[in-house]
Amino acid sequence: MKRIGIWIGLFLLGGCKAIPSPPAATYSQVKIQGSESNPSWLIPYKMKMDSTMGQPIFKTASGMSKGLPVSKIGIFLCDLLLSGDSANAQALLLNEGGIRSSFVKGQVNAGNVFEVLPFDNRMVLVELDSMDFIALLNVFAKKGGTPIGGFEWEISDKKTSVVRFSKPLKNNKVRVWVNDYMAQGGDQCSILIGKPWIMEGPFIRDAVLQRIEKTIPLDSVVEISLDQRILIK
Repeated sequence: MKRIGIWIGLFLLGGCKAIPSPPAATYSQVKIQGSESNPSWLIPYKMKMDSTMGQPIFKTASGMSKGLPVSKIGIFLCDLLLSGDSANAQALLLNEGGIRSSFVKGQVNAGNVFEVLPFDNRMVLVELDSMDFIALLNVFAKKGGTPIGGFEWEISDKKTSVVRFSKPLKNNKVRVWVNDYMAQGGDQCSILIGKPWIMEGPFIRDAVLQRIEKTIPLDSVVEISLDQRILIK
């Protein structure tokens, strides 16, 4: 079996399943605009928000845009979320609709991560038998792909034809990270409804910011190359 060099990781996980929160506003929606109508007690909050969200974290050489079947921002987010300590997962899937923006060329700050990932979604780990995993992939095969990590995926006639994992399966089971929106059946992922959550992480954007802080030196220039982790024939 072909192996792909990729990090598999733990999401600074809590122990129990939490009640999902409603979607959060983007930073541009919650940023406080200075005006005489703002009470004085809001000024320190505004200063803190502007300081936090404007914090530079890295630079991009050519930007990271969305797109299917494979995108630079999809590769960046999936591989970053999979980096770190092993959780014995073979796969990670994000839904394209949960990624709401792109990173432009040049400076990226914390607020840009909120713009890319504005919803209060968390990553959760579920275990599927191989047929259920293929059924999940086929939902996105019909759409032309979705951001993935941990495996290579070939699609033919809008159906999954080949899957190559970078980590071996145990007992024909696939441990896969998805977001809690997908895990509750969102984006046509009904196959996941009722599947037990083995682990749950923080909000995805928080996990991304934590992994950036730990793995990408401040003010580094990051360049992502498109690969063929998804191949449509």
